[in-house]
Amino acid sequence: MKYYVAWYPTPADPKFWHWFQIDGVLVSLSKIRGRDLKHAIAVGIHRYLDYDGSIFLDGGSFGFPHYQSPYTQFELLQMQQWLRPNLFSHLDHPYVGRYLIPEAQKWELLASTIENARVATEWQRKHGEQYAIVYTIQGWDLESVEYCARKLSKLERQYYALGSLIGVPANEIIRRVSLVRKIIGPRPRLHLFGISNIPALRIIAGKVDSFDSSTPTKAAAFKEIVTNNIERQHVDTSHLNRCQCPICKMNPSVLPVKEDAKGERKRFNTYRAIHNAYAITEFVRGIQRLSPTGLARISEKKV
Repeated sequence: MKYYVAWYPTPADPKFWHWFQIDGVLVSLSKIRGRDLKHAIAVGIHRYLDYDGSIFLDGGSFGFPHYQSPYTQFELLQMQQWLRPNLFSHLDHPYVGRYLIPEAQKWELLASTIENARVATEWQRKHGEQYAIVYTIQGWDLESVEYCARKLSKLERQYYALGSLIGVPANEIIRRVSLVRKIIGPRPRLHLFGISNIPALRIIAGKVDSFDSSTPTKAAAFKEIVTNNIERQHVDTSHLNRCQCPICKMNPSVLPVKEDAKGERKRFNTYRAIHNAYAITEFVRGIQRLSPTGLARISEKKV
């Protein structure tokens, strides 16, 4: 299982890969705009980020105003083709923050997500399968997730993702992941978008190949430090033992600092974000060592 650290260019998150080895980075196309987008297209997303590892470019609607992408599905695919990431997603419609919209509208959005996946499949086949597209399964409950998963599984793709998990309780995440894995089968890869409940991954590690999370920077903004046990502790109450992250190696006393000095908040947010990303990365690698991805799927297949 790989952890793709979510990275935002505005305001710029720290480039974690300059501090330690990460598994990959996820960037949303909605956050790369104006001159940044022109520059990224000109040089490619890897050079733009100064990172030669795995980059997942999310082209979905979540980051755009009112969840409305300014791109059509074909424009999105062309844009991602110019940017040249390792993975990129088709246009989908998330349900985070949309739980109160009418039921009929939810199903209309789901139908659009499914149609966009079909269009992306045709585009991918036309280009000789040389581009790695991740097909996103959306839904707001088990029924809708199952419906979307069954529709997309008929496309017989190699990489799927499960979206709209932000704010979803751990037990519900586990149910949805288990359901999706059962439908798509043991072979395709499965990515989870926007996981904040990192400890829940222990239970579903064998069913998941990758996930992304913006927890490091969000926790840092709230002056929180992620511990080795993936607990978020405020700097006022933290009892963090020295760890092997590059920040603690540099100066372990800087993490609990409350940055009272004028203009210091950004610097200490950066330090905490780097520490937090390292802690989550090592936690996930620990899970990987204990329960390699694929063991659970192999067991399910035999049953």
